[in-house]
Amino acid sequence: MKSVFFGPFSFSDIVDHRGKEFVVSFLPQAGKLPMGGTNNLYISSFEDVQARVHVPALPQQSDTQFDLKAGGIKIIKLPGSTRTTGSTGIEKNKGIRITANKPISVQGLSILSNTSEGFLGLPVDMLGNHYVVPTFFVVINAIVQVVATEDNTFVSFKLRLPSRTARVNYGDKWYYDGDFINETLNELDVFQVLGDSDLSGTTVTSSKPIAVFSGNDCALVPKYRMPCNHLVEQIPPVSQWGLHFITNPTPNRQGGDEFHVIASEQNTSVAVDTQFKKQLNNGDKYIIEAPWNVSLVISTSKPSLVIQYSKGSDTMKLRPSMSLVPPQEWYSNDYTVYVPKD
Repeated sequence: MKSVFFGPFSFSDIVDHRGKEFVVSFLPQAGKLPMGGTNNLYISSFEDVQARVHVPALPQQSDTQFDLKAGGIKIIKLPGSTRTTGSTGIEKNKGIRITANKPISVQGLSILSNTSEGFLGLPVDMLGNHYVVPTFFVVINAIVQVVATEDNTFVSFKLRLPSRTARVNYGDKWYYDGDFINETLNELDVFQVLGDSDLSGTTVTSSKPIAVFSGNDCALVPKYRMPCNHLVEQIPPVSQWGLHFITNPTPNRQGGDEFHVIASEQNTSVAVDTQFKKQLNNGDKYIIEAPWNVSLVISTSKPSLVIQYSKGSDTMKLRPSMSLVPPQEWYSNDYTVYVPKD
């Protein structure tokens, strides 16, 4: 059985995301008190389970153990200090490990002031060693973040930057398009790259499986339209990407949605509703503007990633969000849906 977890503020993904072990982290957010607010974990299961949440960044309450009844949900509220700070580099023990004796589903939700955004957790046995990441047009920072699942994990970022002048600062050095940033991490260490320009197409490789998250601390969708919101999703490894996608418009967003197609290989053809649109190379991005009342069929000749960005509203109540569009290869005929009441 597969399950669908619809988050309080954005659609999550349709995928068999149940597992007995998850490793997650929370990205930086923009605000006057960047370590304020909360970071919530929503944990659910089809069965009675015993679960544990390990948060080494909180030594006084590093472990929370609980029983969860079938069909129920456990909300673990963590302080804003469990998210990372806004600079490129390593943050020791900022990862979070969730384990259970039977399969569970996990979603993270980061709340700060008037901004909030959720991500769907991917189980450790779904993680890999090769990723290509999406981010959005930058207002403050684009972010790529990895969490090591094991000690002595070598991680390499090959930067994809939109211009020769775009750059990333790490330590006392500047890095440019095509440069590599390399580090070795231990279990639950987090390394993040922050850029003042779009990092879409940046490639992340590792010697051992890692959890990868990407997004923006605050973004405007479309460009230059308020309000701003935090964007984040956990990104599947390239080995889990697909070829065929059916989109669903975000309800109550008459501005429509923006879809970004990212290629993992050279000479990837993109078609929308059977009409050829563009050929992409590894890390290239194709942007599709979709009206609020239209679904699209997106096809690619080689494995690709499709990201849906719901557009913000001038009312300030409807902020933009980021979601993965699941490929048809992930579809099933048996789902359970949970919708949080808040």
